[in-house]
Amino acid sequence: PNVLAITFQLILATHLWVGSHKTSSTPSSSHSRTSPPFADAILAMNAFPAGTRVFFWDGAGNVIYATVIASERLPDQGTLILQLQSEEQPPKIYKLPAAGVTHVQ
Repeated sequence: PNVLAITFQLILATHLWVGSHKTSSTPSSSHSRTSPPFADAILAMNAFPAGTRVFFWDGAGNVIYATVIASERLPDQGTLILQLQSEEQPPKIYKLPAAGVTHVQ
């Protein structure tokens, strides 16, 4: 299986686990966890490390090839945002959600 399939399976397992473990209004110290023990590991995973070549389509429908130069997670649900440097001349910097780009094979 590829990395994306494994990531999807872990995210699905996390969602199912959280949905099936409700916390009471007065949680005890031993049962106050609201996320599975592997949630931090899932959020730490990054399928787009610096140096990864990707492509995406701009608003005009042009394919833009770029290289990941940095990434960050938003405080919402952990959306992965990539900072990209395009291969066009002169290079441009883009910030896009990882869901909007594709690995170059």
